[in-house]
Amino acid sequence: MQENRKLPRNIRQMGERDSLYRIYIEDYVDTFIRKLEIARMAKTGFLLGEMEVIEGDTCWFVSGAVLVDELWSKEEEVKLDDSVWTKAQEDMDAYFPGMKICGWFLKEADEEKLDFLILQQIHREAFPDGDNLLLVCQADETKVWAGGENGLSQVSGFYIYYERNRQMQEYMVSRNEGTRVDAVVEDKTTRNFRNIMQEKKEEAGQKHNAVLYRVCAGLAVVVLILGINNYISYREMNELATQAQSIEEELQEVNATPAPYEGETPEESASLTQEETDESKEASTAETREKETAGSRGEDETDYQWTELETQVSGTIRYYEVKPGDTLIYISVGVYGTTDMVSKICELNGIDDPNAISIGQKIQLP
Repeated sequence: MQENRKLPRNIRQMGERDSLYRIYIEDYVDTFIRKLEIARMAKTGFLLGEMEVIEGDTCWFVSGAVLVDELWSKEEEVKLDDSVWTKAQEDMDAYFPGMKICGWFLKEADEEKLDFLILQQIHREAFPDGDNLLLVCQADETKVWAGGENGLSQVSGFYIYYERNRQMQEYMVSRNEGTRVDAVVEDKTTRNFRNIMQEKKEEAGQKHNAVLYRVCAGLAVVVLILGINNYISYREMNELATQAQSIEEELQEVNATPAPYEGETPEESASLTQEETDESKEASTAETREKETAGSRGEDETDYQWTELETQVSGTIRYYEVKPGDTLIYISVGVYGTTDMVSKICELNGIDDPNAISIGQKIQLP
C-alpha cells in the first residue's frame, strides 16, 4: 500500500509502543466510546477508518465510530444479520460518507465480565478477511487487539490524536439528543475563562488597593515629616525671635549705661554684643539647615524603601518548551494535575487553536 498520509503530530501515547502496529484513535472517537452510558448490558458498534503502511510500519487511523444497538444481546449472542450491516451502513452514509469499517468496539458494563473466547468468535465471524481491530473499554481502561481469521493479538499501546473531527461531532450530537459536544466543551471553557477573568479582576483590584494603601501610607509619612520639620522650624523661629528680643533689650541696657565696663568704650561693648548676636544667629541658622537636610535625607530613605518593596512584590515567569508528543492537555495535566488550565495557557500565550502547537515552542505557564 502506498504512503499517502503523514503521521499526526499532536498525539498522546497510551501504554507502550507496539512492535507490530501503530494505532491512532481520534480523540472524539475515544471520548464517545468511553462516555457511553452503560446499564446492565454492554454496548457495541463498528470502528471506521483506514490502514496504511507509513515509514515501514502498519498504521491504523480510526476517525469514526457508529453504535449498533442490535449487535449484542443479554445472552451474549451476536446477531450479524443483514439488518445490522444495513443500519450501520445508513449511519455511515449519513455521517461518514466514504469511510470504511476497520473493526469494532465494545463498552463493557460494570457488573459483567465478558469471555474473551466469545469476543474472538465474534471477531472471526464479523471479519473473516484481513486484519481488523477490536477495542474493549472496561471502566477507565481501554485495550486494543488486532487480527483476523487466525486470531487476535493484543496491542501494547496506541495513540490518541487530535483534529477537527466535524463528522464525529455531528454523529455524537445525534446520539445525545441534540446536545452538541463541542458546544458543551466550549461552554465549560467559557465558564472557566470567565472564572479566570473574574479571579484576575479581583486579584488586580487587591493589588491596586495594596498599591494605593502603600502610596497613601507613604504620603502620610511624607506629610508627617514635613509637619514635624515645619513645627521644628516654627519653634526655632520663635526661639530666634525671643533671643533677638533679649539681645535687643540687653543692648538697650548697655547703651543706657553711663560708663564703660573695665575700660571698654560703649562703641566697643555694642560692637561686641552685635558680634555675639550675629554668631548666635549664624549658629541657629546652621542648626536649622542641618535639621532640614536631615529631614530631606529621611524623605529620600522613605522613597528608597518604597521602591525596594515594590521590587520584591514582582514575581517570576515560567516557560515550558514543547517536546515531541506534547499537547496542551498533556502539559496542563503534567504541570497542574488538571485539564482546566488549558484555556488559561491559551489565553496567556495567544493560542487560538489548542491543537496548533509545535515542537520547540516556548509556552508561558500561568
